[in-house]
Amino acid sequence: MVSSECPQDKACVNQKCVDACEGVCGVNALCQVMKHTPVCSCVDGTEGDPFVGCRKKAYADEVSTKLCEPSPCGPNSVCTSTNGNAVCSCLPGYVGSPPTCAECVFNSDCSLGKACINNKCADPCEGDCGTNARCDVFNHSPVCSCGPGLTGDPFVICRQEASKLVFIVTYCEYVK
Repeated sequence: MVSSECPQDKACVNQKCVDACEGVCGVNALCQVMKHTPVCSCVDGTEGDPFVGCRKKAYADEVSTKLCEPSPCGPNSVCTSTNGNAVCSCLPGYVGSPPTCAECVFNSDCSLGKACINNKCADPCEGDCGTNARCDVFNHSPVCSCGPGLTGDPFVICRQEASKLVFIVTYCEYVK
């Protein structure tokens, strides 16, 4: 017996008409018999070697998403896919370059009343002046002073000025 004696979807193997596709194609592949010969192909939406296996096609948007998951950029940054590459940039309001995006690097990155302390814009007066001292910020730096009616070292303590003592001495006559 030869294959031409079998139905179109069968092939002659060991003098018998058998399914020509059995065990021929790879995983997720489609097998069709044409003139008694198995033809393997990957179905729509899949790709690969149909004799080895077909896998789901990686679409551009899926690839783009996968480039940034997990984000390779670090904290305070955003990852975007550009031309098939992961591109990192700092979030709005942050300076520097990923992966070291920070709120500030220099005092000039902060508003006038703040200073760059540990890469964050913060009040430079916190903890810099002494007890009862007044703190004003000038050019991002704390300026400590003792306010009106106070005296002392503004970096240590300001105390109320000692008022001038008025002694009134009264003489009493002792009458017996």
